Amino acid sequence: MKKENLPISVIMPVYNGEKFVSRAIKSILNQTFRNFEFIIIDDGSRDKTLKILKEFSKKDKRIKVLVNKNNKGIVKSLNKGLKIAKGNYIARMDSDDFSFPKRFELQHKFLEKHKDIYLLGTEAINRILNGNRVYRRRVLKTSKKIEKALFNYCPFTHSSIMFRNTQEYLYREKMLFIEDYDFYTLMLTDGKKFANLSKPLVEYSLNENSITFLNREKHMFMAEIVKKFLIQRIRFGNDEYTLLDVDILKISKRFRKKFLKEEIYRSFLFGDYELSRRLIQKFTKKYGFNFYKDLSIYIRFIISFLPSFLIKKIMYSLEFIQDLI
Repeated sequence: MKKENLPISVIMPVYNGEKFVSRAIKSILNQTFRNFEFIIIDDGSRDKTLKILKEFSKKDKRIKVLVNKNNKGIVKSLNKGLKIAKGNYIARMDSDDFSFPKRFELQHKFLEKHKDIYLLGTEAINRILNGNRVYRRRVLKTSKKIEKALFNYCPFTHSSIMFRNTQEYLYREKMLFIEDYDFYTLMLTDGKKFANLSKPLVEYSLNENSITFLNREKHMFMAEIVKKFLIQRIRFGNDEYTLLDVDILKISKRFRKKFLKEEIYRSFLFGDYELSRRLIQKFTKKYGFNFYKDLSIYIRFIISFLPSFLIKKIMYSLEFIQDLI
C-alpha cells in the first residue's frame, strides 16, 4: 500500500558507479522538493559503489539501498524498485546523470495540476563523449505530438521522467537496450497521456564506456522491434513479445547500412565533421552511392568543410538535425 503522505519515490539502479554516483545522489538530495524516498539498487557492483551508498544512507534516512548479490541488469533492478515504491509518483534517475535542484518541484506541481497527464519528462542537457560536447535536447510538449512521435522514436530522456504510481507497469525484461521506449509505448497502447517540460532539468551523460554508447547498433535495432510491437498491439490487441528471441540481436546486413548512416548523422550533429567525412567515405566504399536515397549524407560531406557556425545555420534551415539522437 502506498503512503498518501509520500509524494515521490525516486528509483536509481547503479552498477560499478564509484566514479560518478556521488554526484548523482547529491543532485537528488539537494532538490528543493524534499519529501521523497530514494530507492537505490546496487546491481552487484564490484567496486566501491556499495560502500558509497551505505555512507549516504547513514546520513539521510530518505535513502533505501537494495542489493543484488549478482549483476541482474537494469530492467530487473528497475522492477525491483518499482515493486516496493510507496510514492504517489515515480521519478527515474540514472547513476551517471544529474538532476537540477527544481526538477521535482516543477514536475510535481505540473502533475498535481494536470490530472490527465500520466507521464512527464523534461528537456535535458546531453553531455557527450566525456564532457567534450554539450547538446540541449529539446522536447515535444503536448501529448498529441508525443503520441505521434512514439510511433517513430523515443521522445523522452529516461532519467528525466516522473509518472503516476498506479502500479500498472513494469519494464519488460527481453526488451534489451530499449526498455524505456517499450515502457512508454505500453502506456500509449492503454491511452495514457504524456507531456514534457520545455526546461532542461537533467543533465544526461553519454560517455564512450557507457552501455548506451557501446550498444548503439543493438539499441537502434531493438527500437524497430518496439515500433513493430506497438503496431501489433493496436491492430490485434497483443504483440509477439513472448516469442521474442534474444538471438534476434544478430544484426542483419541491411540494418548495418542503416546504422552506419545514423552514425554519420550523429557525428555531424555533435560537430565532429572529420569523423563524419571518414564515415561517409566508408559508407560510399561499402554501399556505393544512390542519389535519391543517400543525398542527405553527401550534402553533409560537402558542407562539412565550411566554418562550424555556418554549418549549423545551414543545418537548422534545412531542418536536418531534429530528433537524430
